[in-house]
Amino acid sequence: MNRPMTLSRSIVPVTCIALLAFWACADGAGNPGDGGVPETSIDLDPAVVIGEIDGDPAYLFGDVRTIAVDDDGRVYVGDRIGATIRAYSAAGDLLGQVAAEGEGPGEIYGWPADLSFGPGGDLFVRDGSRITVFTRSGDGGIADSVASLSRVPGYGNLSYSQSAVGDDGAYYYPDGLLRVEDRPRFFYLVFRGGEATGDTLEVPYHEGMEGQRRAFYRLGPGGGRMVDGLSHVPFAPVPTWGVTPRGTILSTDGQSNQLLETDLAGDTVQVLVLGGGAPRQIPTAERADSLRALEERIDSLPVRLEEVMNLGKNVAERLLPDVLPTVVSIHVAVGGLIWVERWPAEGSTASRFYDVFDATGEHGAFVSLRAPLVSEPSPFFGRRAVVGVVRDGETGVDRVVRFDLADLRRPE
Repeated sequence: MNRPMTLSRSIVPVTCIALLAFWACADGAGNPGDGGVPETSIDLDPAVVIGEIDGDPAYLFGDVRTIAVDDDGRVYVGDRIGATIRAYSAAGDLLGQVAAEGEGPGEIYGWPADLSFGPGGDLFVRDGSRITVFTRSGDGGIADSVASLSRVPGYGNLSYSQSAVGDDGAYYYPDGLLRVEDRPRFFYLVFRGGEATGDTLEVPYHEGMEGQRRAFYRLGPGGGRMVDGLSHVPFAPVPTWGVTPRGTILSTDGQSNQLLETDLAGDTVQVLVLGGGAPRQIPTAERADSLRALEERIDSLPVRLEEVMNLGKNVAERLLPDVLPTVVSIHVAVGGLIWVERWPAEGSTASRFYDVFDATGEHGAFVSLRAPLVSEPSPFFGRRAVVGVVRDGETGVDRVVRFDLADLRRPE
């Protein structure tokens, strides 16, 4: 699929949309995590594709940095170019612009780095210096009226790191300390009512967190250049985590079949066992391709490998693991369902694969989202829909796709 989904604003048939009624339909693709076919396996095609390669400016995206979908299926798109946030209907039609670049109330400083929804449908926007809360301006309208504005510490976080909003309205602002000489720390600053509480929700340390640091080489005493692909070797398990609506952290080292849930005090609330069968060997062809790509990346450096800071474990030795990671990423959906991304089956790179669990760790379904979604920005998992970004391989143009979900509940 060289040019995926070249039509824009189009409605595409959705497979099995009677749907993610957990345990409701079957006969989908096998779980690449264990090679078997789960009791409930669902393939989902995009219901709506928003964006054009050229044409109407309302449907042209420059560099999508963040996306979200509300409970009514409206899609919000934060674009770095112009620092805009636009809202689209469930059918993919432009509803209006929420915000654009500026430093005043309701404007975007830097670019929109993260969109999150609160329990009442308010839209929380993180930019380079603030958290702005937008509320709906009228019945059925989009969230485009400023309700509150909060300043954030330091220079602000413009990374792809996802924020979260708890069921009680608390806002969790992602932050961290990545000094080379210390273990990396990741945590969330807690805001309530627009004010920092002073509380910190800490992500527990997992082996491999050092791979979250960006590799770079120095250009001088005060600067450097980041280099992708050298923070860890291909196929290395990388810790991943998310914030639940209860204000707890779900985390894993990427290789274990367990999720650790910890609270504000750092205490373990529960350990969820994911299952998934025996570890899978890395396919021979993929291993060879990845090793060749690593060699080419190292050869392209303008400095000696020894001069690269934050060089990942085993990169210098070109030593790849023998098995695939158990978990690629964790996403806690609005409403609390846990989407655990699994490594795709060989040759299945045009889809993303997830095991879906409830808050107690009970498995509900294995879901494949059949589109080549990019990892940054991460897909957004709502109550009734999932949205993600696809990037045209020839033009580099971003488009947004939405997958429709039914209420995720066990049928009576």
